[in-house]
Amino acid sequence: MHTYLSSLSQGCSLELFNDGDLIFHSRGKWLHPLFEAENFIRKSGRQYDNLTLHDSISGLAAAFLTIRLSVRAVNVDMISSLALELYRNYDVEVHYTKLVDRIKCITETMIRPSMTLDEAYRLLRKKADLTSGISLKIENLDFSYGSKKILDGFSLYLEKGDAMILEGDNGCGKTTLLRLILGLEKPAAGRILYDGKEERPPVGYIKQFSDKQDFPFTSREVVALSLPDDTQDREGEIEVALRRCGAYHLIDRQFFSLSGGEMAKVNSAF
Repeated sequence: MHTYLSSLSQGCSLELFNDGDLIFHSRGKWLHPLFEAENFIRKSGRQYDNLTLHDSISGLAAAFLTIRLSVRAVNVDMISSLALELYRNYDVEVHYTKLVDRIKCITETMIRPSMTLDEAYRLLRKKADLTSGISLKIENLDFSYGSKKILDGFSLYLEKGDAMILEGDNGCGKTTLLRLILGLEKPAAGRILYDGKEERPPVGYIKQFSDKQDFPFTSREVVALSLPDDTQDREGEIEVALRRCGAYHLIDRQFFSLSGGEMAKVNSAF
């Protein structure tokens, strides 16, 4: 008989095997043994190609985590019908002792069968308080460059461990928002809370241009650097070049205060 089909060792809630050999066991409760198993595999640095698992109980949440471990076969003492269906959808061989309609656990209602493995994993790590980082709450933020309104009542909330992609046209305020979060700009109104506090913790980001230096050049002066010394109508040439690239409205802005997309527009006027 396959080792993962044998009874769990005394006191164990989960046992993980590779090629029939026991490589990990846990006495933990809830989903923690599966997170511990993941941590064990990651720290071992090895590639396990024939994983099997014996778990004392498996609801839908546990099934998602087990499948994400690339386990090919499971033996569960008590399994929910939702977990059984999910295992079969991912072609995991399933053996079980007792089948129940649903495991009485809040995660059984939090997780949806339609979720991807990564979506379920991120949600469950948050529930297990295993995510790193801080929460970020932005409330009714206003910001302007002179008479140009960049942000108008902007609000946002990200929980600890959340990820977000900022998309938008050049100059719409993406870089400005990051500078506000980093404390490099001050909002005209509104506030930013880091883990519920206004005091900003150490926060960093990777710049779009790592070699950027804050020399006091306007866009006009940057474009002028590309013109031959004997250019007759320098102002006219600068205007034509910037208009051609859709960047004329940036002509008197400090070049290094521009967003990455705006810099690219000015650079293309060369």
